[in-house]
Amino acid sequence: MNVATWNVEHRIGPAALLFDETAEALRARSAASPSDGNHRLLRVLRILEPTIVLGSAQSAEDIIQPLSVPVVRRRSGGGAVWLDPAAVVWFDIIIGRSDRLWSDDVGQAMWWVGEAFAQSLRALGDDLAMVHQSAMIHHPLERKVCWTGLGPGEVTHGASGTKSVGIAQRRMRNAALFQVGVLLSPCQHLLADPMGLDPSVILVGERGIGVDPQALIESAIGVLQRIT
Repeated sequence: MNVATWNVEHRIGPAALLFDETAEALRARSAASPSDGNHRLLRVLRILEPTIVLGSAQSAEDIIQPLSVPVVRRRSGGGAVWLDPAAVVWFDIIIGRSDRLWSDDVGQAMWWVGEAFAQSLRALGDDLAMVHQSAMIHHPLERKVCWTGLGPGEVTHGASGTKSVGIAQRRMRNAALFQVGVLLSPCQHLLADPMGLDPSVILVGERGIGVDPQALIESAIGVLQRIT
């Protein structure tokens, strides 16, 4: 039986570069032989400036106002995310098909990710961190703004439905990528002006956890590395 090992990377750079690096790492993991073992990759990523990140199937036409921030596209699904280095901590996780954490059910595949981050938040005092383990809860704006919907594995503050951890997934034949955003403070409503939306609708779905980002990173790494 292969023992799972974690490779942890810390990277700082423009969002577009960090997305490209993760995409290359995912392709490499998918191309690797199963005999290479259960090697897991955790990338802790920090962008240089606030950036709007569009989902893979989203139209750039959703941005209707002039912008002062970059706009990039990720290859995982969902709506737009306001990625702010002061308000969101970004993690990418890659596992191979041979990993015991792999699930062919794309919804349940994210449960373990959500539970790891819920444990991290509980360790930092958020006793109400709760993993959504049911079907997607839809919202009329979810195709435009990721944070308005609630998907399997995402973390809410108790039964309130306000989301503190968002997860997007991309799968290849032999590897899966989980892109995780932990909200330190509300910022997704900043998508309202460039997308011509009502900010109050977006704000209802987001909850900042208000913890030190380094403490969160250390807590998350510790929890993940204990998953064998």
